[in-house]
Amino acid sequence: AAAPAEAAAPKAARKTGKRGKRSSEDVTELAAQMYDYISKNPGQSIEEIGRGMGKATKVLKLPIKKLIEAKKLKTTGQRRGTRYNTK
Repeated sequence: AAAPAEAAAPKAARKTGKRGKRSSEDVTELAAQMYDYISKNPGQSIEEIGRGMGKATKVLKLPIKKLIEAKKLKTTGQRRGTRYNTK
């Protein structure tokens, strides 16, 4: 009975490894990359930005929020129609 329990433990460890919290440096670095991308490709939605950068939309939400709070990005539209431009 001990063998199956040992086999299950590494699987659980691997699953939780991907769900780690991002450091503020990671978010800041991604925000800088996004700012460069948006300055070269203005007026795109978060989905288009994600496709262009090869990142998931979920990953981009926090860096976009940080850029808007820092007044580096401006938005037009609402919800899914939101487009992003540099200031």
